[in-house]
Amino acid sequence: MPTYNKTEILLIEKAFITAYETCTDAWVLSYSQNLPHVHITFKTLMTILAVVACIVNSTIALFLICGHLCYWVSPLEQKQIIRILLWVPFYSICAFFSIYFYEAQGYTAALAQWYEGFSITALFLLYVHYVAPRPETRANFFHNLERRWMNGKKKGDGGSLRWYRVTWIMVFQITIVRILTVVAYDFLYGFTCPLSWARQRGATIIKAFQSTSTGFAVFGVVLFETRFRSQLPEQRTLLKLVSFKGVVGLEGFQDILFPVLADTSVFKPKPPFYVSWNDFAKGIPQFILVWEITIVAFLFVRSMTFEPYRQAVQRGIPLAATPGSAFLDSVNVMDIWRGVKYMFTSFTSSTYMEGDKANVPYDEGRTLDMSTKMESGGTKTTAESEVS
Repeated sequence: MPTYNKTEILLIEKAFITAYETCTDAWVLSYSQNLPHVHITFKTLMTILAVVACIVNSTIALFLICGHLCYWVSPLEQKQIIRILLWVPFYSICAFFSIYFYEAQGYTAALAQWYEGFSITALFLLYVHYVAPRPETRANFFHNLERRWMNGKKKGDGGSLRWYRVTWIMVFQITIVRILTVVAYDFLYGFTCPLSWARQRGATIIKAFQSTSTGFAVFGVVLFETRFRSQLPEQRTLLKLVSFKGVVGLEGFQDILFPVLADTSVFKPKPPFYVSWNDFAKGIPQFILVWEITIVAFLFVRSMTFEPYRQAVQRGIPLAATPGSAFLDSVNVMDIWRGVKYMFTSFTSSTYMEGDKANVPYDEGRTLDMSTKMESGGTKTTAESEVS
């Protein structure tokens, strides 16, 4: 445990008194000296390496996105994949700015977490599309689907429509919650002082609320993936989920671990002060995160590949749109907002995400599979162009 002499203690006390009086952060929390031999601070070194990771991550993600846009044959399917892929550069850039601007980390981290919620809903919509591609026939599909317990055993008579609606609510609530938490963080960091008890207490409450919401959403996605694992096409659906959510789970653990270690004095800056308190509590978790995203980006090369769609085009399936139109379709979030509306109306009316189960029979023959037009051995995907 490092000890400070009387002069250092007086400087630290004076810095905190000034910070409380001026509603600023104490300068001693960011104080560090240049590293030996390289003559730059530890924060600068993290920033440079974070830039490298951002470039690598963004390059991989943009390569995959461009591939999907150029082979746009299954719009409802590929638009969700592109939204998940955009999480890589978005999260990487937010992590970089969280390192470069410690004082703005509350805002940048909140934005990253907002897009994380958006990506979770996109992953869920992708799974739903794999199982029931036609929205107007989904109600009948789930109404006729056998009810099961979590262990796979039959659960009485009747269909699974209620289960589908409950799962939908579990996932889509995160869209609303993340918007509310971003607004809450903006107010918290805009109207409280950095060292105030109100900011610390408020941030803890928001994180707890956000973590609970994330837990429900992820549990809903896992339930759906588990329920239909044997029926999902060979699209590496489990790898999509694990590669995406693994790093998010680690991020949450790191965001708790490092500040706690710093607050409980497990870590204290000590001479020659190469690593500051803010470097340890704020910089290192985000630095680890940006390189964890690099691992996910490489996993996405396999789980989010555009290869089956390229093969489909080579076999004669026409493109559904130009790359420019495909990109505009991907950033059009009206389907997300219709999904939010369905979350509130699912138990009162049969709406956009179900169709009319009374009048529209479920015709399994209409949910064609692109594999019928692909040679044996290709990766399966839904023939959106055939059923649209």
